[in-house]
Amino acid sequence: METIEKKVKDVAEPDHIASGMAGTGQENTPYTKICGDLAFWLFDRQDRISGRLDKKIDRLERRITALEERGRS
Repeated sequence: METIEKKVKDVAEPDHIASGMAGTGQENTPYTKICGDLAFWLFDRQDRISGRLDKKIDRLERRITALEERGRS
């Protein structure tokens, strides 16, 4: 049986352009800032919505209590 040698290329290095390192001097800093700003905006919005829901739940609980007391009278 005859063996055949085949040359195989080495695995490619990480793509510096895709990783944000080529020519910028920083690693994806614009991307990181955008993600940070988006996360801050989402957390702030979530807090405001949560506050509104808490107020609505409190009002509904008071209305339910008032209706229950009115039904007992």
